[in-house]
Amino acid sequence: MHIEHEIRQNIDIVILKGRIDALSAPGVNQEIESVLDGGRDKMLIDFKKLEYISSAGLRVLLIVAKKMRAVQGRLVICDLSEKVDEIFDVSGFKAIFDICATQEEALSKFV
Repeated sequence: MHIEHEIRQNIDIVILKGRIDALSAPGVNQEIESVLDGGRDKMLIDFKKLEYISSAGLRVLLIVAKKMRAVQGRLVICDLSEKVDEIFDVSGFKAIFDICATQEEALSKFV
């Protein structure tokens, strides 16, 4: 699991690469928490290079969403692969999260 973080237009962009499973989820949570601890309230999570997400990874997303709501922030997810899209669909997460097809579309949600 590899995580990249960049800031563009005052929006934290977190790019996830690899797999989020029971082993990697705590590290992903820690990385994202460190971004949130900076008092930021706009986050885009890009899944373009994410191959798989387990229930542990989905739990991390719920924690992030809860923290963003607490600070009246905004969380947008983009670029789900076909496999991850199916996991989101089956788990009902598509109804919970704001999901965009591309990073550009997701960035426009923050305007």
